[in-house]
Amino acid sequence: MTSTKIPRRLGYYPRYHGLWHLQASGLDIQSVIGSGQEVPAWAAARARLADPEAKPTRIVLIDTPVAKDHPNLAGALAQTTPIDITTDAPELSKLAFITVTADKQALIDEVATALADKAGNTPDDPTKGDHPIMLRNTSLRNFSSHGTAMAGIIAGRPVTAALFARPETTAGDLLAQFEQEVPPAPLPTTAVPASDPAAEGVDLGPDGLKSTKVKGGATLIGLDLPYSGADPTAEIVSIGFTALSRPHEFLTALEIAAKLSPDLIVMSVGLEVPVALTSTDPDDRDPTDGFTHGDLWVPFKARMIEISQSVPILCAAGNQAHKVSFPASLAEDTNGIISVGAITSADELAAYSPDDGVTIFAYSGDSTVYNRDIHRLDPFEPEVGRPSGVDGLDDEDEAPVTGPAAQEMILTTDIPGPYGYSLSPYEVSWVRVTNDGVTQDALLDFGSNFSAFNGTSAAVSLAAGLLSLAFSTETLAAGDSPMDLKRRMGALGQKALTWNDLVNLPALA
Repeated sequence: MTSTKIPRRLGYYPRYHGLWHLQASGLDIQSVIGSGQEVPAWAAARARLADPEAKPTRIVLIDTPVAKDHPNLAGALAQTTPIDITTDAPELSKLAFITVTADKQALIDEVATALADKAGNTPDDPTKGDHPIMLRNTSLRNFSSHGTAMAGIIAGRPVTAALFARPETTAGDLLAQFEQEVPPAPLPTTAVPASDPAAEGVDLGPDGLKSTKVKGGATLIGLDLPYSGADPTAEIVSIGFTALSRPHEFLTALEIAAKLSPDLIVMSVGLEVPVALTSTDPDDRDPTDGFTHGDLWVPFKARMIEISQSVPILCAAGNQAHKVSFPASLAEDTNGIISVGAITSADELAAYSPDDGVTIFAYSGDSTVYNRDIHRLDPFEPEVGRPSGVDGLDDEDEAPVTGPAAQEMILTTDIPGPYGYSLSPYEVSWVRVTNDGVTQDALLDFGSNFSAFNGTSAAVSLAAGLLSLAFSTETLAAGDSPMDLKRRMGALGQKALTWNDLVNLPALA
């Protein structure tokens, strides 16, 4: 599962398996490829869910929204109404007129209770309805890149979809199937035989794919999308942000999460430690400041610690290398906040990942870096080196730090269509087509459904998926003390968390 050695400067990309991170984490993907046998841990998790009384492991993901129409996330998102703090909590605007911190908290708890109740109702479509147009727009899928990537690593499902035959396909009224208006292609300048069905087609993109209006429906071919998250039996409840968030929004999201009976809470946000938590100036915590709401960072910290006493909260350690970001920096032995750093496929600390203050590590990609400790601007450079120093400018006399550079990146789900990290020329990437009473999910393009994803966000997603799988298989008991679990995992040291580690976690002394 390691990268292929190739000569430098030939313009090639290394080849590696798209699910290398699962194989490296101890989930036997190779057996699936070789014999078609399901990963034993996944089979055990599915067997447990065969009991009508069993419930899937519930993960509350506090991130950007998640693209609910991604084929590999069908079933991964809980049958709840996704919550978006930006669009769904207009009542929070009243905080600007409240000057007592306790009263602010009371309003936030009231809003959180209402949104938690909403999350249990029939799923809603925030892009339609009575919301003002600006708020509806912020709920569209083009704001969902990061959350979609996180969700795929945690709980993506392998699926079989259908692909439109290329370069041409006969799809009767295809556009009407997904209510998309695309103008007909311009008539060709040269004569086209009347028998050529493409002459009346609709051009859906620059690569020649056409939807023609010939009777008989679309020509589809089967296509496997064998992508999987670490726990393809878990369910994710999405609590989204679609704008730069402030403490009242973080606190609201946290309160909602606590009310949804989660087994895990996952947060990838990485901030500087708020001034309100370190400053001795009371003005930085002034409850009358109706814009920054700096006073709410104090109850946010308190609630993070309090909630973590009963539910593990996994936080990305951040990508600043020299320090752990907030709120992962709140992790201590006395709480259940778990800070997650990144290890590369070469089993080295990722260039961007912190070390000190990290509870556990999980696999992720590497990155280019240039600072006083490490310089590596060529991702295909086989060695990681420390600069030797410049006479008169740098008295650094430490020996160079060497080790293999990692070329593998994490593959995950992305927003289908023209948004996200991996773009498509099509307005939508996959559609639901009904022909002669048979409904199939069909892809217009393949690439935009997936993307490379790195950083400690990828690492915390993978760690959450592995821990979820341990709960799903009853290898570990959900609901046990997060502090005890954290201490047991913390004994692993600076190595990537694996499935075998969770199966064989050391007992507490």
